[in-house]
Amino acid sequence: MTAMGQRARLTRRLSLAPSVPGYNALMFSWMPTEAAAILVSLIFAIRNIIVRAGQRYATPLISTFAVTLITSVFLVPLTLYEWSGSLINWTGIFWFVMAGVTAPGLALLLYFASVQRIGVARASPIASIQPLISLLIAVIFLGERPSIPVYIGSLMVVGGIVVLTSEKGQLRWTLKEISIPLLASMFWGVSTIFRKLGMNAIPWPSFGGLVIAIAALATLAAASPMFERGNRWHLERPGVPYLVAAGLFLGAGFYFHMFALGLGMVARVAPLANSSPVITVILTAIFLRRLEVVTVRVLLSTFVIFAGGALITVY
Repeated sequence: MTAMGQRARLTRRLSLAPSVPGYNALMFSWMPTEAAAILVSLIFAIRNIIVRAGQRYATPLISTFAVTLITSVFLVPLTLYEWSGSLINWTGIFWFVMAGVTAPGLALLLYFASVQRIGVARASPIASIQPLISLLIAVIFLGERPSIPVYIGSLMVVGGIVVLTSEKGQLRWTLKEISIPLLASMFWGVSTIFRKLGMNAIPWPSFGGLVIAIAALATLAAASPMFERGNRWHLERPGVPYLVAAGLFLGAGFYFHMFALGLGMVARVAPLANSSPVITVILTAIFLRRLEVVTVRVLLSTFVIFAGGALITVY
């Protein structure tokens, strides 16, 4: 199905209940799928920078919980504006809940923890190898046989990680530190599939994003006892504006990500939406010079990882 055909299908399904008071199909139905995906990468990159700047005032748990809570509040008016209760079904809700539990619930918590350990310019690229995770799942469990470019892309991703996490042939961080953003990437990769399945069942971007955010909040609340008391809910007042801003950007990113997945294929949306690490590194070099040093090694590794991820998803 062409992009125009998919857009017409989504708009038609969102127009099944025009008589519902206050209902509006899609506020951004004019936006091309690729533009929405690129906008997602930019929004998430800005969120990453805000999180890095504010994390000195809060623990990873309270950061994740507060940002997700603000995201939920942000999506409520959008959901009411696009209201169409006739589209709701339990299949779609199930997939949205699973998406929220895996990411941002678990993935964002792990990502924030990795940012505190190794910095945003290094954690962001490592945590963005969802295409490689999808490839491994497809080969092992689905029996798929990828093309040569996919294998090349996989080697580029792995090679980029090796260069990124090493210095003069030595590992710069422990395996435990590296494993945290890698685990986050696994949850993000699985969550993308769940989101696509959810949008196929309920083509309603704001509603899907709201259910995902609520499921993520429940996951974070359930996971809180795993953290030491002193590392749970500590938040200093100067950190509040950063968390609020990060939550607003995450909410906007949620909406446009769901919007893009509803209109286009994952293989087309993923490489564009996952380009935020490249933008993050650039913004870090500009705005966070005092907090973090971005070396040539980090820049080159980031671009290699992104290029490898693009090859995996496109082919």
